[in-house]
Amino acid sequence: MVSGAIGALDSLRAGRIGTLQAVRYIGRKPPQGWVGSQAEQVLDLGALTGAAQVHFRGTAREAALQYPKNANVAAAVALAGIGFDNTQVELLADPSVSRNIHEIEAEGDFGSFRFPLRGTPAVKPAYLFACGDERDS
Repeated sequence: MVSGAIGALDSLRAGRIGTLQAVRYIGRKPPQGWVGSQAEQVLDLGALTGAAQVHFRGTAREAALQYPKNANVAAAVALAGIGFDNTQVELLADPSVSRNIHEIEAEGDFGSFRFPLRGTPAVKPAYLFACGDERDS
């Protein structure tokens, strides 16, 4: 699996050499980034102001089933780490951000890490994917 726009995947795979005890993915988007998703059933996205609001907390499997168009990073993290049923996911609508933010946290025999990844709206993740793919060839 090529890491592409999700650089922490290499670290998750390396962490599996020992034991990974916990993996958590936190996905944060501006409220309009969740329009058309299950988040609309939980939050009034158009009226959201102030602090970020959690609209999903559960496993990567549950996230993939409930948010099939929005949980691709959670699925990639689960595949690279400890699986869909053991990876914890939290999804937030945050009116204070203008870009998607992905946070990946893991604990294992190696210690722990936390990777925050902030997308730039003008640069598509496919650009980083192409760079990662080129490196591996």
